[in-house]
Amino acid sequence: MGGMARPDTEDREMTNEQYEALQRLADISDELADLGDEVKGIIKEFFPEERQWAEAYKIYWFGYSGNPYDNTLETLIRNIHDRDAEEQEEEF
Repeated sequence: MGGMARPDTEDREMTNEQYEALQRLADISDELADLGDEVKGIIKEFFPEERQWAEAYKIYWFGYSGNPYDNTLETLIRNIHDRDAEEQEEEF
């Protein structure tokens, strides 16, 4: 595919609203991790026969992946953060 530049390649600084939005994404990611822990506890307590395969397939990982080639919420947050850090380095 081609032609169209991704929005994250534009040469611009992050606004305060964008920083706040990025923080909210990080908060949501943390909330998903907490929910995953809650799901794990429910499975362990009420459906222990499902625990082994559920852990093997990491079904509790909401927003994350053990596969570095998967695109997840964690990947998105890291990409935005890294892009901003690179832009700040270029300014100096």
